[in-house]
Amino acid sequence: MDNPAQFNNKVSGTSSTSNYAAWNIDQILTYTKDFGRNHMDFMLGYTREHTNSNGLSIGYSGFDTPTTLKQYNLSAANSWTPNRSRVESSAIGYLARANYNWANKYYLTFNFRRDGYSAFGADHKWGNFFGASAAWVLSNEDFIKNMNVFDFLKLRLSWGQNGSRSVTPGATQATVSKSTSNNGNNTMTWLGDGTTLGMAPDNVPNPNLTWATVEKINLGVDFSTLNSRLNGSVDVYTGSTTNMLVLRSAPYFSGYTDVWDNVGKITNKGVEITLNSININGDGRDSFRWETNFVFDSNANKLVSLFGPGLDGKEADDIANATSYGFDSYYALLVGHPLGSAYDVKKLGVFQNQAEIEAYTWTNPKTGETNLIQPIGKNADKPETRPGDFKFEDHNNDGKISADDRQFIGSPDPLFTVNFGNTLAWKGFSLYFSFRWAQGDKTHFLWFDPNAFGTSMTGGAQLAAVKPWQAEGDGDRYPRYGWGNTTLAKSLNYQFWNSRSFLKLKDLVFSYNIDPKVTKAIGLNATRVYVAATDLFTISNWSGIDPENAGTIAANAGSDRYGSNGAYKTITVGVNLTF
Repeated sequence: MDNPAQFNNKVSGTSSTSNYAAWNIDQILTYTKDFGRNHMDFMLGYTREHTNSNGLSIGYSGFDTPTTLKQYNLSAANSWTPNRSRVESSAIGYLARANYNWANKYYLTFNFRRDGYSAFGADHKWGNFFGASAAWVLSNEDFIKNMNVFDFLKLRLSWGQNGSRSVTPGATQATVSKSTSNNGNNTMTWLGDGTTLGMAPDNVPNPNLTWATVEKINLGVDFSTLNSRLNGSVDVYTGSTTNMLVLRSAPYFSGYTDVWDNVGKITNKGVEITLNSININGDGRDSFRWETNFVFDSNANKLVSLFGPGLDGKEADDIANATSYGFDSYYALLVGHPLGSAYDVKKLGVFQNQAEIEAYTWTNPKTGETNLIQPIGKNADKPETRPGDFKFEDHNNDGKISADDRQFIGSPDPLFTVNFGNTLAWKGFSLYFSFRWAQGDKTHFLWFDPNAFGTSMTGGAQLAAVKPWQAEGDGDRYPRYGWGNTTLAKSLNYQFWNSRSFLKLKDLVFSYNIDPKVTKAIGLNATRVYVAATDLFTISNWSGIDPENAGTIAANAGSDRYGSNGAYKTITVGVNLTF
């Protein structure tokens, strides 16, 4: 280009700098006392933390004269837009704990925390949280010892509270910003005889915002038997979160979309089982050794209440606030269902023939007239339905499929997960492998996979992932080729929900420890050669890339709505040297 300086008047950019500083102080005082078979210890603590971040940015545009200093010569620009930001927060905690046990059989613990956080309202910065636990070491009792079954057996019961402060500084305060036009320019407003820069409120303040309380009750047992060749633990728990910190929907007429508030209650229940076994008790070198570890986890949460009963006496769901809990509007806060519930029209299957379409009818209870629920036609009022199209449920029973038929579809959480690992060792060789299994069903472990199924069913990558319906009897998982979420479904933007159940070989490691007699001769204490692999195979009906993280076939590399995080199969070869 002969004269690049001719475009200087179109140059624009931003120069910015920021810094962040944080400090934390923990002070702990402990005291221990033993007398006879009694043991007591006490702890007092004080914690303090502080964060401070500052930012300065200057937007600039247009240069009348050439400059080789670019952003380092902003004074030559025709316009500047400075912006200065600062975010500061502080937190304080007071801690206390008392432990007591008698003869290493009976244990009692009491806890207390008082926490303060600067981001909450002036009269609501502090929260008090309590906890207590008890344990009984049954294996130290004669009646258990005489059974000759358990090497160790302990029963545990605990109850405790924690505080949640998941809001940013300023959430309780009203803020304002400059009023701008659609093209980003500042707007002016008349004030007296002149004009002034327009300002507008940014958010609804809530000075009553305070701590959410997380509470949990746990009953557990730890055990060891068969000369410690089998040990593990079983935990059953239930808990709740009250006064949840939720960015709830604001009425449209308020001029705002949402506001932070303390609302509702969530319950959480589950069971966790951990087992470790020595199946063959060799030393791993001269004799064969086989160890197994097993972890089972099942958890379910439920939104018990949200904003309280409405005028009709029923708890209201938060449908408009769904975007805060997932992509688009397909996840909602539904009372009686898990957090992050899928909220959409319900697919009943695929129309296999014309007779099924014509048999899917609704009769008006007032007039007695009967009409097709998914009608045949090409005008806007009567979408075209053909064999191979999805069949949707008329949830509100009004004779048509619309956004009003959206309902609870399922939970994003699995029914249970299992991690199963084994270690085999002999003559310096070692083999470790672990499997991960997550199980769902028609209403559990659901996720949408719109690009893998295809919004038009015409893309090459989409068709590689699915097999479209072609003729009667082809099943009801996928629609016909070219169905494309057309007409009816476009107005609903249905999201192809499916379970992500999978079984995965998570880790595989094969290694060899060279005989120390050999390595010491060359000055090494130990040498280990190994080959390690991850995610070698996955068994699943999920049509996306990886069911574990719900990765899909992305629309484009920069897409964060359809973004993919594939499971990379990795193989590593290495040597560990110890001098």
